[in-house]
Amino acid sequence: MIPKTGIKALWLIIVFKTILLQSQEGYPLYAEYLSDNLYVAHPSMAGDRLTGLRFKSSYRTQWLDQPEAPNIRLFTGEYSLSGRSKIAVQMFNDQNGYNLQQGLYLTYAHHISFQNVVWNTKRTFPTQNDKLKELYFGLSIGNLQNKFTTDAFDLSDNDPLIEVAQQKLSFFNIDAGFSFLTTRMFIHLTVKNLLESPYKLASSVSTQEVANMGFRRLLFSIGYIYYTKNDWAVEPSVLYQTFELSKEQIVDFNFKLYRYIRNMRLWTGISYRKDFHGLRTEVEDIGDKKTLQWLSPLFGLNYKKMMLSYNYATITGQPTFSSSGIHQLTFGISF
Repeated sequence: MIPKTGIKALWLIIVFKTILLQSQEGYPLYAEYLSDNLYVAHPSMAGDRLTGLRFKSSYRTQWLDQPEAPNIRLFTGEYSLSGRSKIAVQMFNDQNGYNLQQGLYLTYAHHISFQNVVWNTKRTFPTQNDKLKELYFGLSIGNLQNKFTTDAFDLSDNDPLIEVAQQKLSFFNIDAGFSFLTTRMFIHLTVKNLLESPYKLASSVSTQEVANMGFRRLLFSIGYIYYTKNDWAVEPSVLYQTFELSKEQIVDFNFKLYRYIRNMRLWTGISYRKDFHGLRTEVEDIGDKKTLQWLSPLFGLNYKKMMLSYNYATITGQPTFSSSGIHQLTFGISF
């Protein structure tokens, strides 16, 4: 039998392993893309159904009962140059203890409508009457910066492994993808981190390690919207992610329910994330490898040109480390 402390330690490794893998060379994607912000996951969705200017801001935090808990701040801005040309910017700050990852992405998206019409309503969301059939292409160029600081460490022990100077690495990368949308269905395919990792250029990295440093990440999502005659809609969808470096495969099974009331749309839903790669350990008597599972209920509304959403995430199964879970709040406005 494994002592409870050993099980908790193992599970903690899984949690941090997943956080690190999901944040490989870019923004760590959770369920915020379901909060009416698909641009976070797919550059092709920048400026989707937009004729002017749109801003969205998001804050994510966890372990509220712990000081200096990890948190992520995200800001996106989108602008429609014309019916087909959209530009956007995405900035994020991912703070986790002494580790800090910051990113800035500039995006161009080209939108083609097969109905030969331009989205031109005052609503920020689609309905079954909009008759959409569109193909989007997107390209993002990003600057990423990873920092590790030891300023707050106790240096009185003269530990040679701790450097007083701040360690920092900055580099560029590219994301690209396409989307196909109709009134009732959507398909998105995105490849992130098309350029080689900057770690491959480091002289301190061995040839064998360099050969395994592919940081590309593939995202594929598909969904369908069922509209009813009494102003309700149901949207099941799936998001698949695979990581070149870790060979990890993650699938989100999503379900959203919409209610249309004049110029307002209320929605709620739930997302279940399953990590199919898992973690194996050399410790004996562990048994099957452990996999991470997330459950994320979410709520939101679109009112005129404003959007507000909240989602909560918790790890399913035992053991758990905090009863507070993970909270994310998003606010958006269009002009």
